[in-house]
Amino acid sequence: MKENTLNQTWLFVITLAFVYLSLMPSAFATQKDCLTFHVIANAPLGFKNEEGNVVGVHWEYLEEIERESGLCIDKFLMPYPRIWRSLKLGEHDGGIVFASESRLQIVELVGLIREVRTVVVGGDEIFITGIDSLAGLKIGKTRGTHLGEQFDGLFDVVPVSGYEQAYGMLRYNRIDAVAGSALVLHYQAKTLGFYQDINFF
Repeated sequence: MKENTLNQTWLFVITLAFVYLSLMPSAFATQKDCLTFHVIANAPLGFKNEEGNVVGVHWEYLEEIERESGLCIDKFLMPYPRIWRSLKLGEHDGGIVFASESRLQIVELVGLIREVRTVVVGGDEIFITGIDSLAGLKIGKTRGTHLGEQFDGLFDVVPVSGYEQAYGMLRYNRIDAVAGSALVLHYQAKTLGFYQDINFF
């Protein structure tokens, strides 16, 4: 399998239910109630380690934000497909998400944390040279993620529950490729034992 990077990026941004939180954090310093922030339940973003402790890149980001801002933040793991509905209904206050134009009406984007690449991992006989070469391919994508109108509206996207399922389907030729965050796909390939089958370049 070969991994090929598309000419686009995803943004990690922190999003809050109330935009003024980013402008006046001291207003919450005297309140007893903590803000509730999700962490995407997907390694290496957020997961339980062998000792049962929650760890991960996004978990650490929120810990640092809590230290720097003085805000009290209750963090919890949440599957990605549930995050947007929960934010829309006001069931929790915010968290770190992948920015999506189609969901800007749900949240206020407070600040950019980092940019990450979106990549497509192709099967053994698939060579991806750019976004145009994805036409006609069955591409696995985790439920709830949006890769942008250019991607979601043009290609044959197959929803999958997670990267273990996606890589399994790729191995048995049930799909032609997997799309997602380079950080997560890279990590999951190593964890699931698919790394030796992928040419990362």
